[in-house]
Amino acid sequence: MKTDLPIIKRGAFVEGVIVTLIAFFLFNYFFDYEEKVFGLMFNSFDNQIQEVSVTFNNSQILFTQPEFQSIGTNKNTLKFLIPNNSGRLNLKVKTINGQYFSLDAIEYKSGEFNYITQQEEKIIYIKAHWQ
Repeated sequence: MKTDLPIIKRGAFVEGVIVTLIAFFLFNYFFDYEEKVFGLMFNSFDNQIQEVSVTFNNSQILFTQPEFQSIGTNKNTLKFLIPNNSGRLNLKVKTINGQYFSLDAIEYKSGEFNYITQQEEKIIYIKAHWQ
């Protein structure tokens, strides 16, 4: 039985695979579809944290009775999606005994963390090993 369909040669197949791989890597290089996640590591709070509010521009994320993750030695880490790769956010924290803390214009960057520390009656932030 004879067909008129062309036979794919080995060289053409290898060339097609190489072109496909190059296209794939170029697509991934120019289009970043990675989830934008940022984390806050809470340290030195006198009382248990009951509520955390994070505000970006006009959007707010409210964590009531937050379930913190353990990352390394820090057992009070909160990770969440962010709208941009970098920017500034406002933070409000309420502890179980009713204390309120707030801090505005905290820098954030996708894939990074900030330490949030209570110092007497206020909170401060420190970038966790990023510039």
